[in-house]
Order: sequence, then structure tokens, then C-alpha cells
Amino acid sequence: MAAGAEAVGGFPGGAAGVEAGSIPVEACRHPRLLARLRAEREAAADAMIEAIRRQVPLYAALPEESLDDTRGIGLLGYLAVLGLWEQGRLARPDEMANFRAMAADRARRARPLPAVLRSYRVGAVACFDFIATAGEEVLDARDLRSVVATVFGFVDQVCEVVTEVYLETARLVEDHAERATRVLLDDLVSGRFVSGASLVEQAAACGVEFPERPAVAVIADGSGGAPMPSPPPDPTGLPALVTRGHTVRIVAEEERSALADELRRAGCRAVLVDAGELVAVPPAYRLAVVLLDVGGVPDVLDDADARVAGSLLGLRPALTDADVAAVLGPLAGPDERHLGEALLTLFDTGTAVSAARRLDLHPQSLRHRLRRARTLTDRDLTAGWDRFAVESALRVQASGRSRPAGTGEEQPRPATPD
Repeated sequence: MAAGAEAVGGFPGGAAGVEAGSIPVEACRHPRLLARLRAEREAAADAMIEAIRRQVPLYAALPEESLDDTRGIGLLGYLAVLGLWEQGRLARPDEMANFRAMAADRARRARPLPAVLRSYRVGAVACFDFIATAGEEVLDARDLRSVVATVFGFVDQVCEVVTEVYLETARLVEDHAERATRVLLDDLVSGRFVSGASLVEQAAACGVEFPERPAVAVIADGSGGAPMPSPPPDPTGLPALVTRGHTVRIVAEEERSALADELRRAGCRAVLVDAGELVAVPPAYRLAVVLLDVGGVPDVLDDADARVAGSLLGLRPALTDADVAAVLGPLAGPDERHLGEALLTLFDTGTAVSAARRLDLHPQSLRHRLRRARTLTDRDLTAGWDRFAVESALRVQASGRSRPAGTGEEQPRPATPD
């Protein structure tokens, strides 16, 4: 390179003859070819984009307007290669700023790293082919070795820088999104929101989605001396929230029972309550927390049992017909009222014989009814909590004090954002 000349592509002059792996990077011996290659830079960029679209499926699916920045990066790389070949060297770290910025951009757009790196390798091959074809009349084997060393040495540098910056940026983006999601979850359970629509909009900005019909699971940390379980990832992508000594999960109603079973197997203390809609999450959360901290929950209370306990403790309105049906199952049906009567009589008298005498039944007939009731409720009626929940629901049903569903439910307290 002539004294005082500058390489196109932003690379100042440097030492010639730098090694690229085992192949020396020699300065170009054909200045006229270099000038022609620079003049044909648009055609070179077109050739690289064509190769990338043909060989990298992700880029083949992109619309033309989305490839403008890819073409710009290809053109920048092509001119950088010519500048480096002219000077007989590879790039210095401080000369990679454009590629570092591009890598951060690709990470923020969540463009897959393998596809990005493959596009560079494919572009490098197209770049070499363009140079070799343009210079086929003047380039000998020594020249071609130098072109290979420059093109592929440089693309190796680019891939290394891009990988490093991409992974670091992706980690920062993920950390930021997760922190924002946890703040949003804390606002949700605490009732610090304006409307359900605002919650949905904020969730979308965090890259997550709330379940259409949410349920709240509040788990006592370190309960039962067992490690906290790791439930299957929720399809919404919502993380668990650790707050005020509990772990809180927002899951879809249809996933609640499976999570309750997993928590039982892990030996945890937890309360799970269906909210039904986002704006009802705060009262559901408050009910679960009080039952867990004050109510002395022994293991896992699922939705129906939590509603019974909450109503009896005055933490929520009276049980609805739907609450009673959720606890009793088919036993709540009108055709099974004789089974409920048998259970209540047993609870009142204490023994099957006494209950049978009061109902004017043979003891075996009573025992048959009791077995049928256990089958319909799918509960162990000798266990303390199961008996308490079933007896409470039966007494409410027998008294006629249950209310139609959808009446008198607690509404979330009005809130203004902090």
C-alpha cells in the first residue's frame, strides 16, 4: 500500500504479512484489481445476500425490507476485507465496533445465533468467490492463499466477537425481562393495577402472557423440611414470584390440580385458589396467604377446600352452591341426598351403629351408603381435613344457606399504580 493511503472500510494502515492460522496474510499485489473490486461493491453485496438467502432458511423467509441491514453488514464486511487485504493484516479489536453493535441488535431481536453465524460463513464463501472470479486473470496461487487467509481469518474474528456480544446481550435482555415480569407479578398479587387490560398490555411488553382463567398457588418456603418442588414450566412463561416469605405461582386453572398433586408429593404446605379472572387474583392471593399463615394448613389445600376454610373463618363470603358442589362432587346431587344425610348422622352420633339406629337402617345398609359417599367424594373421611371440608359443605347444603354462584364475591380493592 502506498504511503499515506487509507483502506476503505475504516481500517488504517498496519503491518503486512500477519499470520492467519497457518496461512500468511500478505498484502495485495494488484492495486488495479482492488480499485475495480471496490467499484463493484454493490454487485458483491448482492452476491452475498443471494447466497445467504439460498442457503440459510431463516433468511430465505425474511421479506426484502428486513434484509436491508443484513445487506449493509455484508457490504461493510466486504469493504473491510478489501482494506485488510490491501494492508496484509487482520482486524484489531477496536476495529470491530460495527460488528459488536450488530451482534447486540440481533440478540435483542432474538434472531437465532446459529443462523447469524452461518450467514457470515456463507457470505464469506460468496465474498471469496466474487474476488477470485473478478481476479481470475491476474491472481496466482500465492494471491489466492492470501485472499483465503484474509477472508476467512476475518470472518473467524467476526464470529468470535459476535458470539461473545450476542450471548452477553441475550443474558442482559433475559435478566431485564425477568425482573420486569417479577415486578408485574408483585403488582398483580398486591392489587397495584388499574385494570385487567393494563396487566395484559404490560405482560405482552415483558414477552409473557397471563392465563385466560388464572389460579393462584401460594407455597410456604422450605415447608415440611423438603426442598421446594420445581413444577413444569407454565406455557405462559411466567416465573415464580418469591415474596413475603412465600413462593407464588400464577397458573392456568386447568393446571392447578396437577400442581397441587406435585406439591403434595414434595411434602409442601400450600394453598391453591382459582381466581377466574386477572382482577380477582389479589383477593385469591390474600385468602391463600391468610390460610397458610393463620389457618395452620397442614399440607396442600386445593381450591374447593380453601374456599370452605375461608368462608368458615370469615375471610370470604358464604359458600356458593358451586363451592359446595366442588367439595362434595357428585354427592351434592339431589339423587344422593340420602348419602349426605347418612354422613351427617354419622358425624353427629359418632358411630355407624348409632347412626343406623337414628335413621332406622340396618348397620350394613348404612355402611354401604358410607362407602358409596366415600367413592363419590374421592376423599378419606377418616382424615381430619377431608372430614372437616365434607362435613362443613354438607351442613351448609342441609341448612340451605349456600348462595347462587356469582353473588357477593369480594372485589379487588381499587388501586393506583405506585
